[in-house]
Amino acid sequence: MVLMKKLLLSCLLAFVVSFPLNAKETAPKVDKKEIVDDIDYVSGFEDLPLMDGVIERTDLNFSFDSLEGRIVQSYIETDKPFSAVEEYYDSVLKGLGWKKIKSGKYKRDDGVLTIEVVEQNPLLVKFEFK
Repeated sequence: MVLMKKLLLSCLLAFVVSFPLNAKETAPKVDKKEIVDDIDYVSGFEDLPLMDGVIERTDLNFSFDSLEGRIVQSYIETDKPFSAVEEYYDSVLKGLGWKKIKSGKYKRDDGVLTIEVVEQNPLLVKFEFK
């Protein structure tokens, strides 16, 4: 039994000694809240990041809650082509658990998100969740 205790203490001591004395100097602490706070989201959507270089058109936004579900419409304006907007949201939405049904249409759980062009020059894009 004494041999087992010595062996355990030796292993514990070797484990502790293998780490740096001041871990703060070797790995700076990252505040996840700061990272999340730096991200802007499309109005009406909790987890849909706002693409860089676009302007939100909150004057056009609409949302409605009912017993049957929720409808949210939000708009962005940009000089970028729709292909760039679609490429950005294809990659972002995949990481958030959305499955692409077809171009500009995504499904997650019981909800469907559509992203479509409303106007050109400048490009006006509508996000709609049902």
